[in-house]
Amino acid sequence: MTYQRRLSLLLLLDSAIVLFAIYVSFFMLNPYVVQYDWKLLLISSLSLLLSHHVFWLDLSPV
Repeated sequence: MTYQRRLSLLLLLDSAIVLFAIYVSFFMLNPYVVQYDWKLLLISSLSLLLSHHVFWLDLSPV
């Protein structure tokens, strides 16, 4: 397996872990805090995922 393929699989696995953590925490808090909706969940999960990978790949400006 090449380095590029391993890095792509690692990035995919990392994305799945981040999204899983966001959605599990949403469903754990949803019965107690009902002010969250699906639109807010989608926006926050995408922004967290993108920012997570920007820092993970070290693409942020210094």
